[in-house]
Amino acid sequence: MSDLTAFRDGVSELEQIQAKMAGISKCDEADWRRGLIDLRRQLQSQISRVATVAKDCDRLVSDQRLAAQVRDALSHMRSTLALHQADWPAVAIDPESLDYRMSVESVRTANRAFLDLAKQVLVGR
Repeated sequence: MSDLTAFRDGVSELEQIQAKMAGISKCDEADWRRGLIDLRRQLQSQISRVATVAKDCDRLVSDQRLAAQVRDALSHMRSTLALHQADWPAVAIDPESLDYRMSVESVRTANRAFLDLAKQVLVGR
């Protein structure tokens, strides 16, 4: 597996986990909070994996400006997520709360910014 393939696979998995998270609070399941906790763990782990494979990605190693942008976007995504999760532990989530929805939107914005940048890396721009 090439380093770019590992980065692509890591980003793809990250995107899949984020999509699952986006829909989980809409589920009618009584234990959606337990599922959310599991997805939060998966997300943290996947962000770490992506950060690790990004360090070895030839395209990023050869373009320090782009590598710095990826590190910054990953850091921003990570910190936005950490603040959101600290403010909104699964047991305290009210999906109808405006404050909660605003916090979720800030996380989604950070996620999209990283994913957009990652896709630029993958297509070689």
